[in-house]
Amino acid sequence: PSEPNYYQLRLTSRNFITLLASPGEKISVVSKDRYLPENYEIFGSEGSSLVKKLDDHLRKTIFKTDSISALYKESQENPGFDTIGPHLNDAYTKVIQDQRRFTIRFILENISSLVAIKALYQKLDSTTYVLHDNKDLQYLKIVA
Repeated sequence: PSEPNYYQLRLTSRNFITLLASPGEKISVVSKDRYLPENYEIFGSEGSSLVKKLDDHLRKTIFKTDSISALYKESQENPGFDTIGPHLNDAYTKVIQDQRRFTIRFILENISSLVAIKALYQKLDSTTYVLHDNKDLQYLKIVA
């Protein structure tokens, strides 16, 4: 191919990374562990490094929201939940807002790269896109 393109480097269907490779790049992937998504470094590909940055940030966000959700669930039966519950809700909302801001900034900083398209379609879970507000349609138009 004469243009950058997406590729998957995978060991299994759940153990893979996404590469954004440009023609002529000599890409090296180094991992200290067999589970690639959380344990790899990439060299020789600016696009693939950007994909890693995007994926790493989302993975950290999902870890935080999962942790807050678990704490919320555990706390529901405890005395004082009426005090801690709203704080956990606020913390959850802030994590989601921070991810949204990061994604928007990332898109605007990488508007001419295919990585911006990947950023548009990131999901927090199987049904919730990071960019899910009606006003987020503007970013789809900008990238398209």
